[in-house]
Amino acid sequence: MYCDQEYGKHVYGDGSRYEGYFVGGEGSGQGKCWYAGGDVYSGTWKNHSPNGKGSMTFANGNRLSGDWEEGALVRQDERHHL
Repeated sequence: MYCDQEYGKHVYGDGSRYEGYFVGGEGSGQGKCWYAGGDVYSGTWKNHSPNGKGSMTFANGNRLSGDWEEGALVRQDERHHL
């Protein structure tokens, strides 16, 4: 994925959609991604992966918030279940 703008949108082949900031053409900074399976991540990105503070709301309504590194939750702040 590459975007030559500071802020933009990108739609992936599977229908997932990212909207947010880009650095060096990659999703970096604040952004939000609506994944094809219904999950939504909102927060900080680096090299187009969740990285930093953010929250993932799953398609079933559950939500995890905390610190992310390379797309994985490494420190959980809060968890909400429906």
